[in-house]
Amino acid sequence: MNETILALCKKPAIGIAMWLTSMCATNQALKDAYLDMNMEGATITQKYTAPMDEVYTLSAHLASTNNEPNKKSWNDLLCKDKYTISISIEIKTGNKPEIYREIFLPDCKAISPSGDFNSIKLGNINLTKGAHTITVSNMRTIPTQDNQKFQLVLSGNKSAGFP
Repeated sequence: MNETILALCKKPAIGIAMWLTSMCATNQALKDAYLDMNMEGATITQKYTAPMDEVYTLSAHLASTNNEPNKKSWNDLLCKDKYTISISIEIKTGNKPEIYREIFLPDCKAISPSGDFNSIKLGNINLTKGAHTITVSNMRTIPTQDNQKFQLVLSGNKSAGFP
């Protein structure tokens, strides 16, 4: 979604039609980004073109690879088993020499208060309009189940809202 689409999504008539066609969804900077938490130093890199300046939320999900429910949740891993997540993110914007770097170290307080123990918010990142190369690295091993994947989601916070 860019600024024009965001404005149109808020209009009464056209906004409803755009909602029905999913044109008003938030921007997703990471697509199918799965990081191996069983291996320290595991890295994924993706390219993304931000359509507008926006604050993005980085979150992590424990996704099951089959139809079986997860036996361990973030609540179990962080609060009961006392594991520590350490995720490093580097973002290079276009041809600029500067690189944005941040390390996320979430704890029990970062677990969703809605009771979804398989999702955790890591933090917010400002992305400017333009091309970016995003590299995410696991800095600490966390044992996950065989049927679990660690999915990273970097989604825009500008929501058009329903018209």
